[in-house]
Amino acid sequence: MTRHHRTCDTAGQKNAWRGSASRLLRPILLFLVSISAATGCTAMSNADTSTSTEPFRDQQSTTEAKTQIGHWIVPEMTLADAMRALGARGFSCKPAEPASGKFQSSVLCLRSTPASPPPHQRITAPATPINWFVTLNSKDGALVTDFEVARTPREIGG
Repeated sequence: MTRHHRTCDTAGQKNAWRGSASRLLRPILLFLVSISAATGCTAMSNADTSTSTEPFRDQQSTTEAKTQIGHWIVPEMTLADAMRALGARGFSCKPAEPASGKFQSSVLCLRSTPASPPPHQRITAPATPINWFVTLNSKDGALVTDFEVARTPREIGG
């Protein structure tokens, strides 16, 4: 009988240990699940770059800028949405005369790099200001057909 009594004690101790371990691990598991869910949601929201607020990089080539802007301005996007996307990144947009007869309307969006601080507040020579020009073209006056990107001064070799 003594032997049976030890077995019951051991089983009781095992159940008590399992209960304690379960109570200790449950908050840890909940924390890990919530972290992985939040990370997954963040990754999914970052996948749609057309609505992201990735800042425009002033220091890049025209080709690189066209690629970056191409993530925000997609074919058949409305002109209004394209203007909002560029406006959120520091561009000012206004209607312009279409450069070609094949477009019904065009919108010119401009962005200039910030002015350099005054001489007494800087250590180096001022950077050359860069002006960016994005032209949104539309065949029907409502949707973006294509866009062009230019800058002054032109990049070396550009």
